[in-house]
Amino acid sequence: MSSVTLYEETITWRLIIALVLGVMCFAAGVTVFAYVNEPSEDPTPMLAIIIVAAIGLGITFNFSRLSIRATFEGISVGFGRIRTSFRWDQVEDCYMDVASSIRYGGFGIRGGRFDGKNRLVTQMKAM
Repeated sequence: MSSVTLYEETITWRLIIALVLGVMCFAAGVTVFAYVNEPSEDPTPMLAIIIVAAIGLGITFNFSRLSIRATFEGISVGFGRIRTSFRWDQVEDCYMDVASSIRYGGFGIRGGRFDGKNRLVTQMKAM
């Protein structure tokens, strides 16, 4: 992609991060409380919880940021380290959609069918 940026935006969902961290802290507290009250010689349950928590945090932080970058070459859209790019000749049309983001099932990169047409939509702030 070209280095000349026409449009760039990064949307971070801080509420999702806060909710996941809150739930994980609560779960960790309950687990540690149960582990302390019923000590076990087998470290496997605690190790499994730590691994699941690390994977959950990694997924949460990766998918909590939506990055959009438009250049003369095309547009690049991605969540964290997972990115995809489209050349402008691959884009058929671009316009403000009258359907709400709820119609497509939420925010971010979504595919859906509206007015008999398949659409790939990205939630962006109005400039």
